[in-house]
Amino acid sequence: MRLAAANAIIDAVPEMVRRVYFAGAQRDDMVKDVQGILDVFGDAYLNRHFVFAVVEVIVVRLFPEMGVDHGSK
Repeated sequence: MRLAAANAIIDAVPEMVRRVYFAGAQRDDMVKDVQGILDVFGDAYLNRHFVFAVVEVIVVRLFPEMGVDHGSK
């Protein structure tokens, strides 16, 4: 699944951006680099914190009064 995701990400990036970001690397090297980045999302501990952060952002956007206001006294 990670291989398919890496290939989809590479295909979604415009060729010019790929040339700059991957510095002319071969397709296999690009896939390995993207898979390394995707490995972060394979860690359950990091995923839990990521999901909590996303939910917090969504809730604060929907209900701004639930956010912490550090400027008022």
